[in-house]
Amino acid sequence: MSKSIAFHLQKGGVGKTTISGTLACQSALEGASTLLIDVDPQGNASSWFLKDAPKFELADVIQGKCFPNEAIIQLDQVPNLSLLPTFGIGGTLKNYSETKLAEEPYVIQDLLKELSKTYEHIILDLSPGLGRLERSSLIAVDEVITPMTPEVFSLDGLEIFIEELERLKKNLRSSVRHSKIVINSFDERIKQHRDIYEEASKGAFEVFKVPVDPLFRKAQEANAAPQMFKSARLTRRFGSEGRKNMALKKATEPEEDLVNSSESISGKKARQLFSRKENKVLTTFSIEPSFKAQLEEMFGDMGLGWAAGIRFALKEFYKKHTAEQ
Repeated sequence: MSKSIAFHLQKGGVGKTTISGTLACQSALEGASTLLIDVDPQGNASSWFLKDAPKFELADVIQGKCFPNEAIIQLDQVPNLSLLPTFGIGGTLKNYSETKLAEEPYVIQDLLKELSKTYEHIILDLSPGLGRLERSSLIAVDEVITPMTPEVFSLDGLEIFIEELERLKKNLRSSVRHSKIVINSFDERIKQHRDIYEEASKGAFEVFKVPVDPLFRKAQEANAAPQMFKSARLTRRFGSEGRKNMALKKATEPEEDLVNSSESISGKKARQLFSRKENKVLTTFSIEPSFKAQLEEMFGDMGLGWAAGIRFALKEFYKKHTAEQ
């Protein structure tokens, strides 16, 4: 049975492409026929694995200019791994998402249904944001996994994303699962990182962590899969036996704590976010577009997103109303 996964958080710089590409490689290396779809108009995943621009891309497929098998590229460096690329220069996918996609919001869902007949695992790399393209992709997959970095701004982004995804699932009747978080660029020595991981692990999410490792950046520069790049590098340096010994070696000395404060601000925020159970009510309402734009501008000046701004405004209204009684 085929399974489709999207990695997404509307905040940029959290490692979506690195994690989705690495997981796709691992899936293929473990024997599953795997397809990585680059749904990011910037085409970063495609730039990672391809040296030359493809003849066809994702935008051509969903616009009916070619068949999926004409655009899909088998990656020779990783057996069982294929790529449906996006060519960043030219903005074909971006232009499509801003125009025709509004008329066919289920085009990604239809595409995945067709591709699931061929591939066991389909992994989507999405761009930051929650525009039409991202929404169309999120309702198409079986599961969305959120990558984040252990910092306060990622916590803000995660809080907003959880609310937006619930609203999206309700409005478009989607059953996409969201139960996993990947904390990327994790450094055990930093207390803020440990605080966020600890609080996240107490909540309803299954939490994974990926340590800081320059290997990912070097593999991307070499247009290589991290697993294959690491294996080749160790073999060159230590030989096949040395590579096995290096893989088995574990650190035995405790790492130094880089932050000595008793409790970090990020740790407190993480505790507040992940300790929530079912104490929130999802509220939807209609609002005049011009007034919504004014509110968004005001919230932006205050450093608040839409959801956080609405909560703040409602709390202030409640305090003012009760004070006047």
